[in-house]
Amino acid sequence: MKILFLIIGLGVGFGGGVFWGVHHPAQASQIATDEERRFLEMQVKVTEAIKSKLDQLASRQSQAAKGPGSGFVSGGSASGPDPEIASLRDQQDHQLQQLQNRLNQLGK
Repeated sequence: MKILFLIIGLGVGFGGGVFWGVHHPAQASQIATDEERRFLEMQVKVTEAIKSKLDQLASRQSQAAKGPGSGFVSGGSASGPDPEIASLRDQQDHQLQQLQNRLNQLGK
């Protein structure tokens, strides 16, 4: 019985939203633009957080490579961060740039 009411409520809500959107296209467009802008702003924050964590990880790896024990016995590890981490960081930079461009198109 509950599921039936939930399905009916979902149908009425969806139908009401479509009806309102058809009869008020300018306001519906504005709501959609605001919603997309908020989503992009949150996505930028998440991308920046991921990028900062990748930067921290890369700097820790480069510090560990320069630290004690980086001689013949330890295997002489590479002096830079892991190439996969660098690749992920570059991807995050690219995604961040795309998000900023899209936000600029929306006209903060």
